[in-house]
Amino acid sequence: MTYKFSLGLTSFCSVLIAAFIALGYWQVSRAEQKSALQHAYDSAGQKPVVEITDLTGDLGAILYHRVRLVGHLEAQHQILLDNQTHDTTAGYHVLTPIKLLNGERHVMVNRGWVRGTGDRKILPPVETPKQQVVITGIVVPFPSRSPLISADIKPDIENPLAWFYFDTEYYQQQKNIAVGNHWINQQPDTKHGFIREWNLYNAKVGMHIGYAIMWFSFAVIMFVIYLSISVTRKPKVVIID
Repeated sequence: MTYKFSLGLTSFCSVLIAAFIALGYWQVSRAEQKSALQHAYDSAGQKPVVEITDLTGDLGAILYHRVRLVGHLEAQHQILLDNQTHDTTAGYHVLTPIKLLNGERHVMVNRGWVRGTGDRKILPPVETPKQQVVITGIVVPFPSRSPLISADIKPDIENPLAWFYFDTEYYQQQKNIAVGNHWINQQPDTKHGFIREWNLYNAKVGMHIGYAIMWFSFAVIMFVIYLSISVTRKPKVVIID
């Protein structure tokens, strides 16, 4: 067998193989990250309820923990998060900040889903109690803005009370209150909320492992193709007497 070197072919195949391997390791890394998050979610649910006060630190440190808050819901700073569905029906999530008792701290509460009216200019009525309330729920991070929505598009471009996505910095500018980077998914069995059927966190680690195997396989296949093209067999010499 003889090896025939081609700079163009070698460069092309090397780039593809390196890219496939990099994608494979990226998926392995994603699987490890998701596995850690799944463990954090599962273990947090077994821990005691955390009392959130004005002095409680970053809620990210108690991600997915069950928490309890006492204070007043501020309807004047409430917004509806658009493009939320329940049983294939379009609607909104009701986001209401709660001002904690005996302090100035605000925490955003996702009070659940309400049905839309079919017209974004006409929002559904939402009742918010004025008296002191007790809220229990789970700490979750704010959902990221969809890549289909440009960062140049303001979240409240159509209606100041109904947002396409939540931007904590923009919210602080508009409402002059800070709510951090996490909100509380209110538990279904508590008062002053709406339809609350929160999806349990599913890391889908197996999916990432499957993708990693696929990319590594592509690298192997590409290498085999490269060898099959570059290596040729010497023709047999037949001697005729």
